[in-house]
Amino acid sequence: MMLAGVETLLYQELRPGVMFKGLVDLVFYHPNNDTWTIMDIKTCTRGWSADQKKNPNLTAQVVLYKEFFARQFGIEKDKIDVEFFIVKRRVPVEAEFAAMTRRVQEFRPPAGPRKTKQVLTQLDKFLADVLDENGDFIDKEYKCNSPLGKCKECSSFD
Repeated sequence: MMLAGVETLLYQELRPGVMFKGLVDLVFYHPNNDTWTIMDIKTCTRGWSADQKKNPNLTAQVVLYKEFFARQFGIEKDKIDVEFFIVKRRVPVEAEFAAMTRRVQEFRPPAGPRKTKQVLTQLDKFLADVLDENGDFIDKEYKCNSPLGKCKECSSFD
């Protein structure tokens, strides 16, 4: 395995005047089987729960990274894997399970063709909801879509 990139810039046009910009934390190349791994580093207090791992708003990031990395560098998508490298800020000394004492949690979300299509459809829907045909923002009230639930700003509107 070889380190192929750190903070690798992805910059792709989604539609005229609208760009996708992402910085991939780490990219690894595996020359033995000609595959790539895109890794996003996250820090959190205690690791990700099962609900967070199932949250499509959290996992969509690396699915989009895979899509745009493939487009930008001309790599077949089936040769690219994605994963989150989750670093816990707090590790319990007397944990119920041994896995809870690990400082690092690795998570590989689904990122196959069906999931990619779902995420790209979600992105297209978002763009259609917020931009008019000229690429200008549509001025209206928007529903909170925070992957972590309502934030204090959203709750003040209730």
